[in-house]
Amino acid sequence: MVSQENDEVFSRLSVVENITMMQTDISQMLVKSELSKYGMQDILDKTPAKMSGGEKRIFPLARQAYRGAENRRESEVRS
Repeated sequence: MVSQENDEVFSRLSVVENITMMQTDISQMLVKSELSKYGMQDILDKTPAKMSGGEKRIFPLARQAYRGAENRRESEVRS
């Protein structure tokens, strides 16, 4: 079960900004690319206040998808 309440969410930031924590444009492009693969592009520019309950449940999954993509990218760079 995924909670709709998330202590790591900043209400004034969009989903992309929350996930990347205001990192580079490249990180934000990676988020958008990765989440589009899972059909999550509709929530990317929304702030948590404008998201439905279902979208709020998707948010932690979106964050995890980004972290997985970031880990894969880092391991490719190291190889």
